[in-house]
Amino acid sequence: MPIAGRVLSLYSTLAYPQYTTTYVRTDANTCGSDGGAFYLDGTGHICILDSGGGWIDATTWKFIFGHEMGHRVSDANDGPLGGGYNIDPRISSLCQCSYVDNFGGDAHCMQSREAAQSAQSEGFAHFFSTAIFNDRSENNGVYVYPKESLKASSLGYLIIDPPTAFDAYLKSGSDNNQWMEHKCNPGDVDQGVELDWLHFYFELWTSGANEWSIDEMFDIWSDTTGNYGWNNGSNGIMDIVNSQMGSGSDKRNLFYNTGIASGVDHG
Repeated sequence: MPIAGRVLSLYSTLAYPQYTTTYVRTDANTCGSDGGAFYLDGTGHICILDSGGGWIDATTWKFIFGHEMGHRVSDANDGPLGGGYNIDPRISSLCQCSYVDNFGGDAHCMQSREAAQSAQSEGFAHFFSTAIFNDRSENNGVYVYPKESLKASSLGYLIIDPPTAFDAYLKSGSDNNQWMEHKCNPGDVDQGVELDWLHFYFELWTSGANEWSIDEMFDIWSDTTGNYGWNNGSNGIMDIVNSQMGSGSDKRNLFYNTGIASGVDHG
């Protein structure tokens, strides 16, 4: 396959499990004929296909490959894995995907408000791809997104064709910060936005002395037992963090404060 790009992180840093077999498939027999890129949950099969139909050719995008590897590694480690997206058609158009054509994209996209479980899963895969192709010690983290996205302008929000470069770091004053918080009327619901979770994971992973490893993140999600809300009763995410890290620890506080800064502290 014509995927190329320098991988900047070691497999151990990325929590890639040893002796785990991953299959990269480019054939319709395994993946179906619709094209695109996706991970077949529980199988170890990553499908990377030439989409046809006017879509981009997924086989030429290293960040797509990295994203699907994120789903694979998450599956192998009991990390965040999605369910349905369940985008509410009544919310702001800034929080839906009606403008997305690539990859049949109206199911979910970078800035859509969707089920928390899926936002966490897709945000993790975006983060994992960013971690592969960026230096952890630098102050930017570029993730190149293969679908259309929205960008603020003096004329309102414009639809930007791919490729779109998103910064995985929270940048002061950026319109992309806390997308759900500011644009999607979040309320106290188990919902999330992929972009917010990308920011959350990357900030957590690059925060110096108290930064979290990917293994430590997986330890939290492996105990969620179906409750993906931030503070939603027994075994919510923060309940598990408090239990594993200690309610007053520096790592717990970093997790909590990064959640607030990223706007993922809902549900």
